[in-house]
Amino acid sequence: MSGAGWPPARPAWYLRTLWGAYSVLVIYASLAPFGPWEPWQALSWRFLLAPLPRHVTTFDVLINVLAYLPLGWLGTVAWRQRWPRHAILLAVLGAGLLSFTMESLQGLLAPRIPSNVDLLTNTLGAACGAAPWLMPRACERMLAPLERWRERTLLPGPGAEMGCLLLMLWCACHLDPAIPFLGAGVLRNPYALQWFEQAADPADWGLQTAAAALSTAGLGLFMACLVKQRRVAHTLTLLMLLLVMAAKATMADFLLKPALATEWFGSATLAGLALGAFLLLGCLGLVGARRALVAGVCLLAGGTLAKLGSHYVPLAAMRALFGWNFGQLRSFTGLTVWLNEIWPLLTVLFLVVWSPRAPQVSSSP
Repeated sequence: MSGAGWPPARPAWYLRTLWGAYSVLVIYASLAPFGPWEPWQALSWRFLLAPLPRHVTTFDVLINVLAYLPLGWLGTVAWRQRWPRHAILLAVLGAGLLSFTMESLQGLLAPRIPSNVDLLTNTLGAACGAAPWLMPRACERMLAPLERWRERTLLPGPGAEMGCLLLMLWCACHLDPAIPFLGAGVLRNPYALQWFEQAADPADWGLQTAAAALSTAGLGLFMACLVKQRRVAHTLTLLMLLLVMAAKATMADFLLKPALATEWFGSATLAGLALGAFLLLGCLGLVGARRALVAGVCLLAGGTLAKLGSHYVPLAAMRALFGWNFGQLRSFTGLTVWLNEIWPLLTVLFLVVWSPRAPQVSSSP
């Protein structure tokens, strides 16, 4: 690996795209719910000189640092090829400017409050993310095992990595325990009749089973499009689903009200997972464009079936599902539900663009 980039095979446009995409997520989380807006004449920067709040929670500081840490890392990596000596400074200044802009605009949003503490902790997070690149050789040695795994497992080129990032985005969506596993919408209100899971009508149970099965098979086939050996896809898909289930159960126990802590997973989902695993085994023999086509069809069909009859509520009503009342919940739930809804479309679009150009380096099972 070279000190000019990490590693030099990754094109600059790809690295900057990652940085820009994460910036968009930060903007969404900072400005949700995007209204109601005050007049532009109310724009003020007085929050910069406001006294520090008497009570600052450790949780708020940690969230602010962690949210901007990837911006520092990605910004440094994105600019090292062009300005290796100034990349860290550019990444931290860029993140600080973004945070300043977001805090200023929050002064125009009635539900949000601008804060100089948020600005400081956000910039600190970006600095922490960029700091490892002060020792680029050590940083690259630390990343070398991950790079070797990537070279052994994934197809060459940035396309396979972008596909993995889409899978990570799906996993991140399901950290929201209010989203049913392999489903759409939000959990049912315990006082309202709800279609999703535990429904009395066998047709509804079958519909949810089919949705989970198709989504499971689609996830596995999408994984198979990214890896060099098809047999790896089944194992990686199973591992990903188990890890997401464990994370979702932990988040549900921590965030949801006790009566809803297990509602994200039911018998229909379990049956769909088993059926989807068999479907995946039967389809792993597909190669090239056929595999990408079936993956896209399964993901779209699974997402569509999951949405049929799913329960949607306004964000304010959705917060009633949670037994956790920190202000960041509004941004978290809004972002995850929105991403979960468009994820199948993003994945199919990726397959349409990338699959015809994907390298075929192995035909082993």
